[in-house]
Amino acid sequence: MNWDLLSLLKQLVKDSRINVSSSELEKSFDEPSSHNTFQKPIFHIIGKIIQSSGNAEIGMSVGKYINPNSFHGLGYLFMTADNLLMACQRVSEFPALYQNLVQVEVQSNNTHMYFRVNNIAGEQLTQAIINEATLAIIYQYTNWLSRVVIDVCEVKLAHSPISASSSYLKYFHRQPEFNTNSCQLIFPISTALAPLLTTEPEYHLALYSKLQEKQEQMSKSFLSKARSAIRTSLQLGNVSRFRIASELSLSEKTLERRLNEHNFSYRELIDAIRLELAQKYLSQTEYTIDDIARNLGYCDRTSFSKAYKKWTGQTPGLHRQHFRGQE
Repeated sequence: MNWDLLSLLKQLVKDSRINVSSSELEKSFDEPSSHNTFQKPIFHIIGKIIQSSGNAEIGMSVGKYINPNSFHGLGYLFMTADNLLMACQRVSEFPALYQNLVQVEVQSNNTHMYFRVNNIAGEQLTQAIINEATLAIIYQYTNWLSRVVIDVCEVKLAHSPISASSSYLKYFHRQPEFNTNSCQLIFPISTALAPLLTTEPEYHLALYSKLQEKQEQMSKSFLSKARSAIRTSLQLGNVSRFRIASELSLSEKTLERRLNEHNFSYRELIDAIRLELAQKYLSQTEYTIDDIARNLGYCDRTSFSKAYKKWTGQTPGLHRQHFRGQE
């Protein structure tokens, strides 16, 4: 699954043939933010994408990547919701899925629902395009999942027009009101509460739980995220450098570099987690040595036993005997 903003930007750059490399994108997500919040690397790379494209419409165009045939994290947020109001509330609940790029506010009353967005990019054009992109994604995806075409919606933008009138008509089906107090979509409350096509409570609950896990994972430190990805892959019996890098939206080379920054190699980290899990299985379960070997991705018992003795100085069987002898 492509969950995050980095995956979406990579796809946008590729499809639009923009001269920004994957390594540049990854580096902007790797680097710590400047003390000046307005100079966050994520805003810089988005500004470069905008400049390289030469097209202010590029923000509104990203909605095509959030649809039922190509889900990123935002698309899955909508799939957990019974209606538009709930979907928008989900968006505000999981900011890690879009790198905390924007601040979302959702309000409702007896007549309307308000979806407001803002960001703190230092460049005014970058700020405007990010806000337009967010509103366009919400509007376009809502129409994907609504049982009827949503043609009663107000679009308000806090900036002057930056694209042609035809572009706004293309993505919002109407002309926005410009130079307002905030960037927002305003829906009638009847539209906001109307059932979406994905009204399947059991599916919603399972997917919502998955998103909560993903939000927690993406909010952790890099090393914690890497450990979590390796541990999950080991438990699924499918661990590889490529798989772990993909789960973290990195290239294999960048994964190794990031681990080196934390004084680990990929091999050292996976061995550390294998040892952690092996000791847990030996002391807390009735798994046989063969079962444990398979669970940790070894081809046979002998390979696992050799590795375990190298790590601890004793065989797995001896470790289990000593543990049970202390009980």
